[in-house]
Amino acid sequence: MRWIGAATCLTSLTVVVSLTVAYLVNGSILKTVRVVDLRDYGGITLEDIRSLSLWRVAVAQLLHAKMAHMLFNALCLFLLGGLLEAAIGSLRLLLIWLVAGGVATLIGSM
Repeated sequence: MRWIGAATCLTSLTVVVSLTVAYLVNGSILKTVRVVDLRDYGGITLEDIRSLSLWRVAVAQLLHAKMAHMLFNALCLFLLGGLLEAAIGSLRLLLIWLVAGGVATLIGSM
């Protein structure tokens, strides 16, 4: 039996979380979610950074406002992340995802 890697888990989580939030907010998995609505589900704001709600840095990476953007990111994470994970290991891939994605999420919230 083949082990399911970190890239596959992160991809699956991203797709499930983003589509679920889109459905809960809009009643449709395909509609764009307003960024302000993502806050209720773990999205991050500058105030969250100031109050050190750092758990939101990881959770916010699973949330996307635009579903086409999310699906493209998920596909790239699945394909490229799987190759990278095979070369460097799951723990290093998770660390790269957390740091690089966290920095991008923090910059995007400014």
